[in-house]
Amino acid sequence: MLLLALCLAGCATAQQQQAATIGGIQGAAVGAAAGSINHNSVEGAIVGGIIGATSAAILNQPQATTQPFNMQQQDPSEE
Repeated sequence: MLLLALCLAGCATAQQQQAATIGGIQGAAVGAAAGSINHNSVEGAIVGGIIGATSAAILNQPQATTQPFNMQQQDPSEE
């Protein structure tokens, strides 16, 4: 599992890595709080951190930017 995480981290952009770090921290905090109800705060933090980091990295995929297509292109010789 660690090997998979290292391979995927090499393919991530800086924005995805930052989002995964923040998501992991937030997920660990929420997981620890939820796990403390069942006296399993460490397990909750681990699971929450994994889920938070993974989902944040996936949700922060770079968006493709497209240029609007101009239907009325002018001929350069007419200028």
